[in-house]
Amino acid sequence: MRGPLPLLCRSLKSAAAAGSLGLRGLCCSAVSGEDGTGTKSSTQPPFGFLFDIDGVLVRGKTPIPAARKAFQKLLNSQGQFLVPVVFVTNAGNCLRQKKADQLSHLLGVPISQDQVIMSHSPLRMFKRYHDKCVLASGQGPLLDIAKQYPLKM
Repeated sequence: MRGPLPLLCRSLKSAAAAGSLGLRGLCCSAVSGEDGTGTKSSTQPPFGFLFDIDGVLVRGKTPIPAARKAFQKLLNSQGQFLVPVVFVTNAGNCLRQKKADQLSHLLGVPISQDQVIMSHSPLRMFKRYHDKCVLASGQGPLLDIAKQYPLKM
């Protein structure tokens, strides 16, 4: 399979494995099935979903009407995602945990901060700048956000 989506999935999977975006626990629950020998096996789906948040899943603090129902279909009987799911936004005005909590409430599914990529999330990858003095500007709890990264302010 070629194209931008498989490349993005491989990149996210690599970043998640390395912990460079803070995406620990990105993997979904294992899907059990017969492996042809009569025993149950666990397999990881070869795909996942990356959802834009603002204007796609929610508008302001209101979920898009079909979003809650759609997300229920992505859960197994234990309430875990059947496939890897990540949420992205170009917003950076709150902590990832707060955004995860908001999404969990609005969509009615459990979402961890490790499933949320915000505009400031890639700062984890820029390790060569972690001991440098940087200027941070923006909205929201800027100092709290900056403290998540080993940056000098």
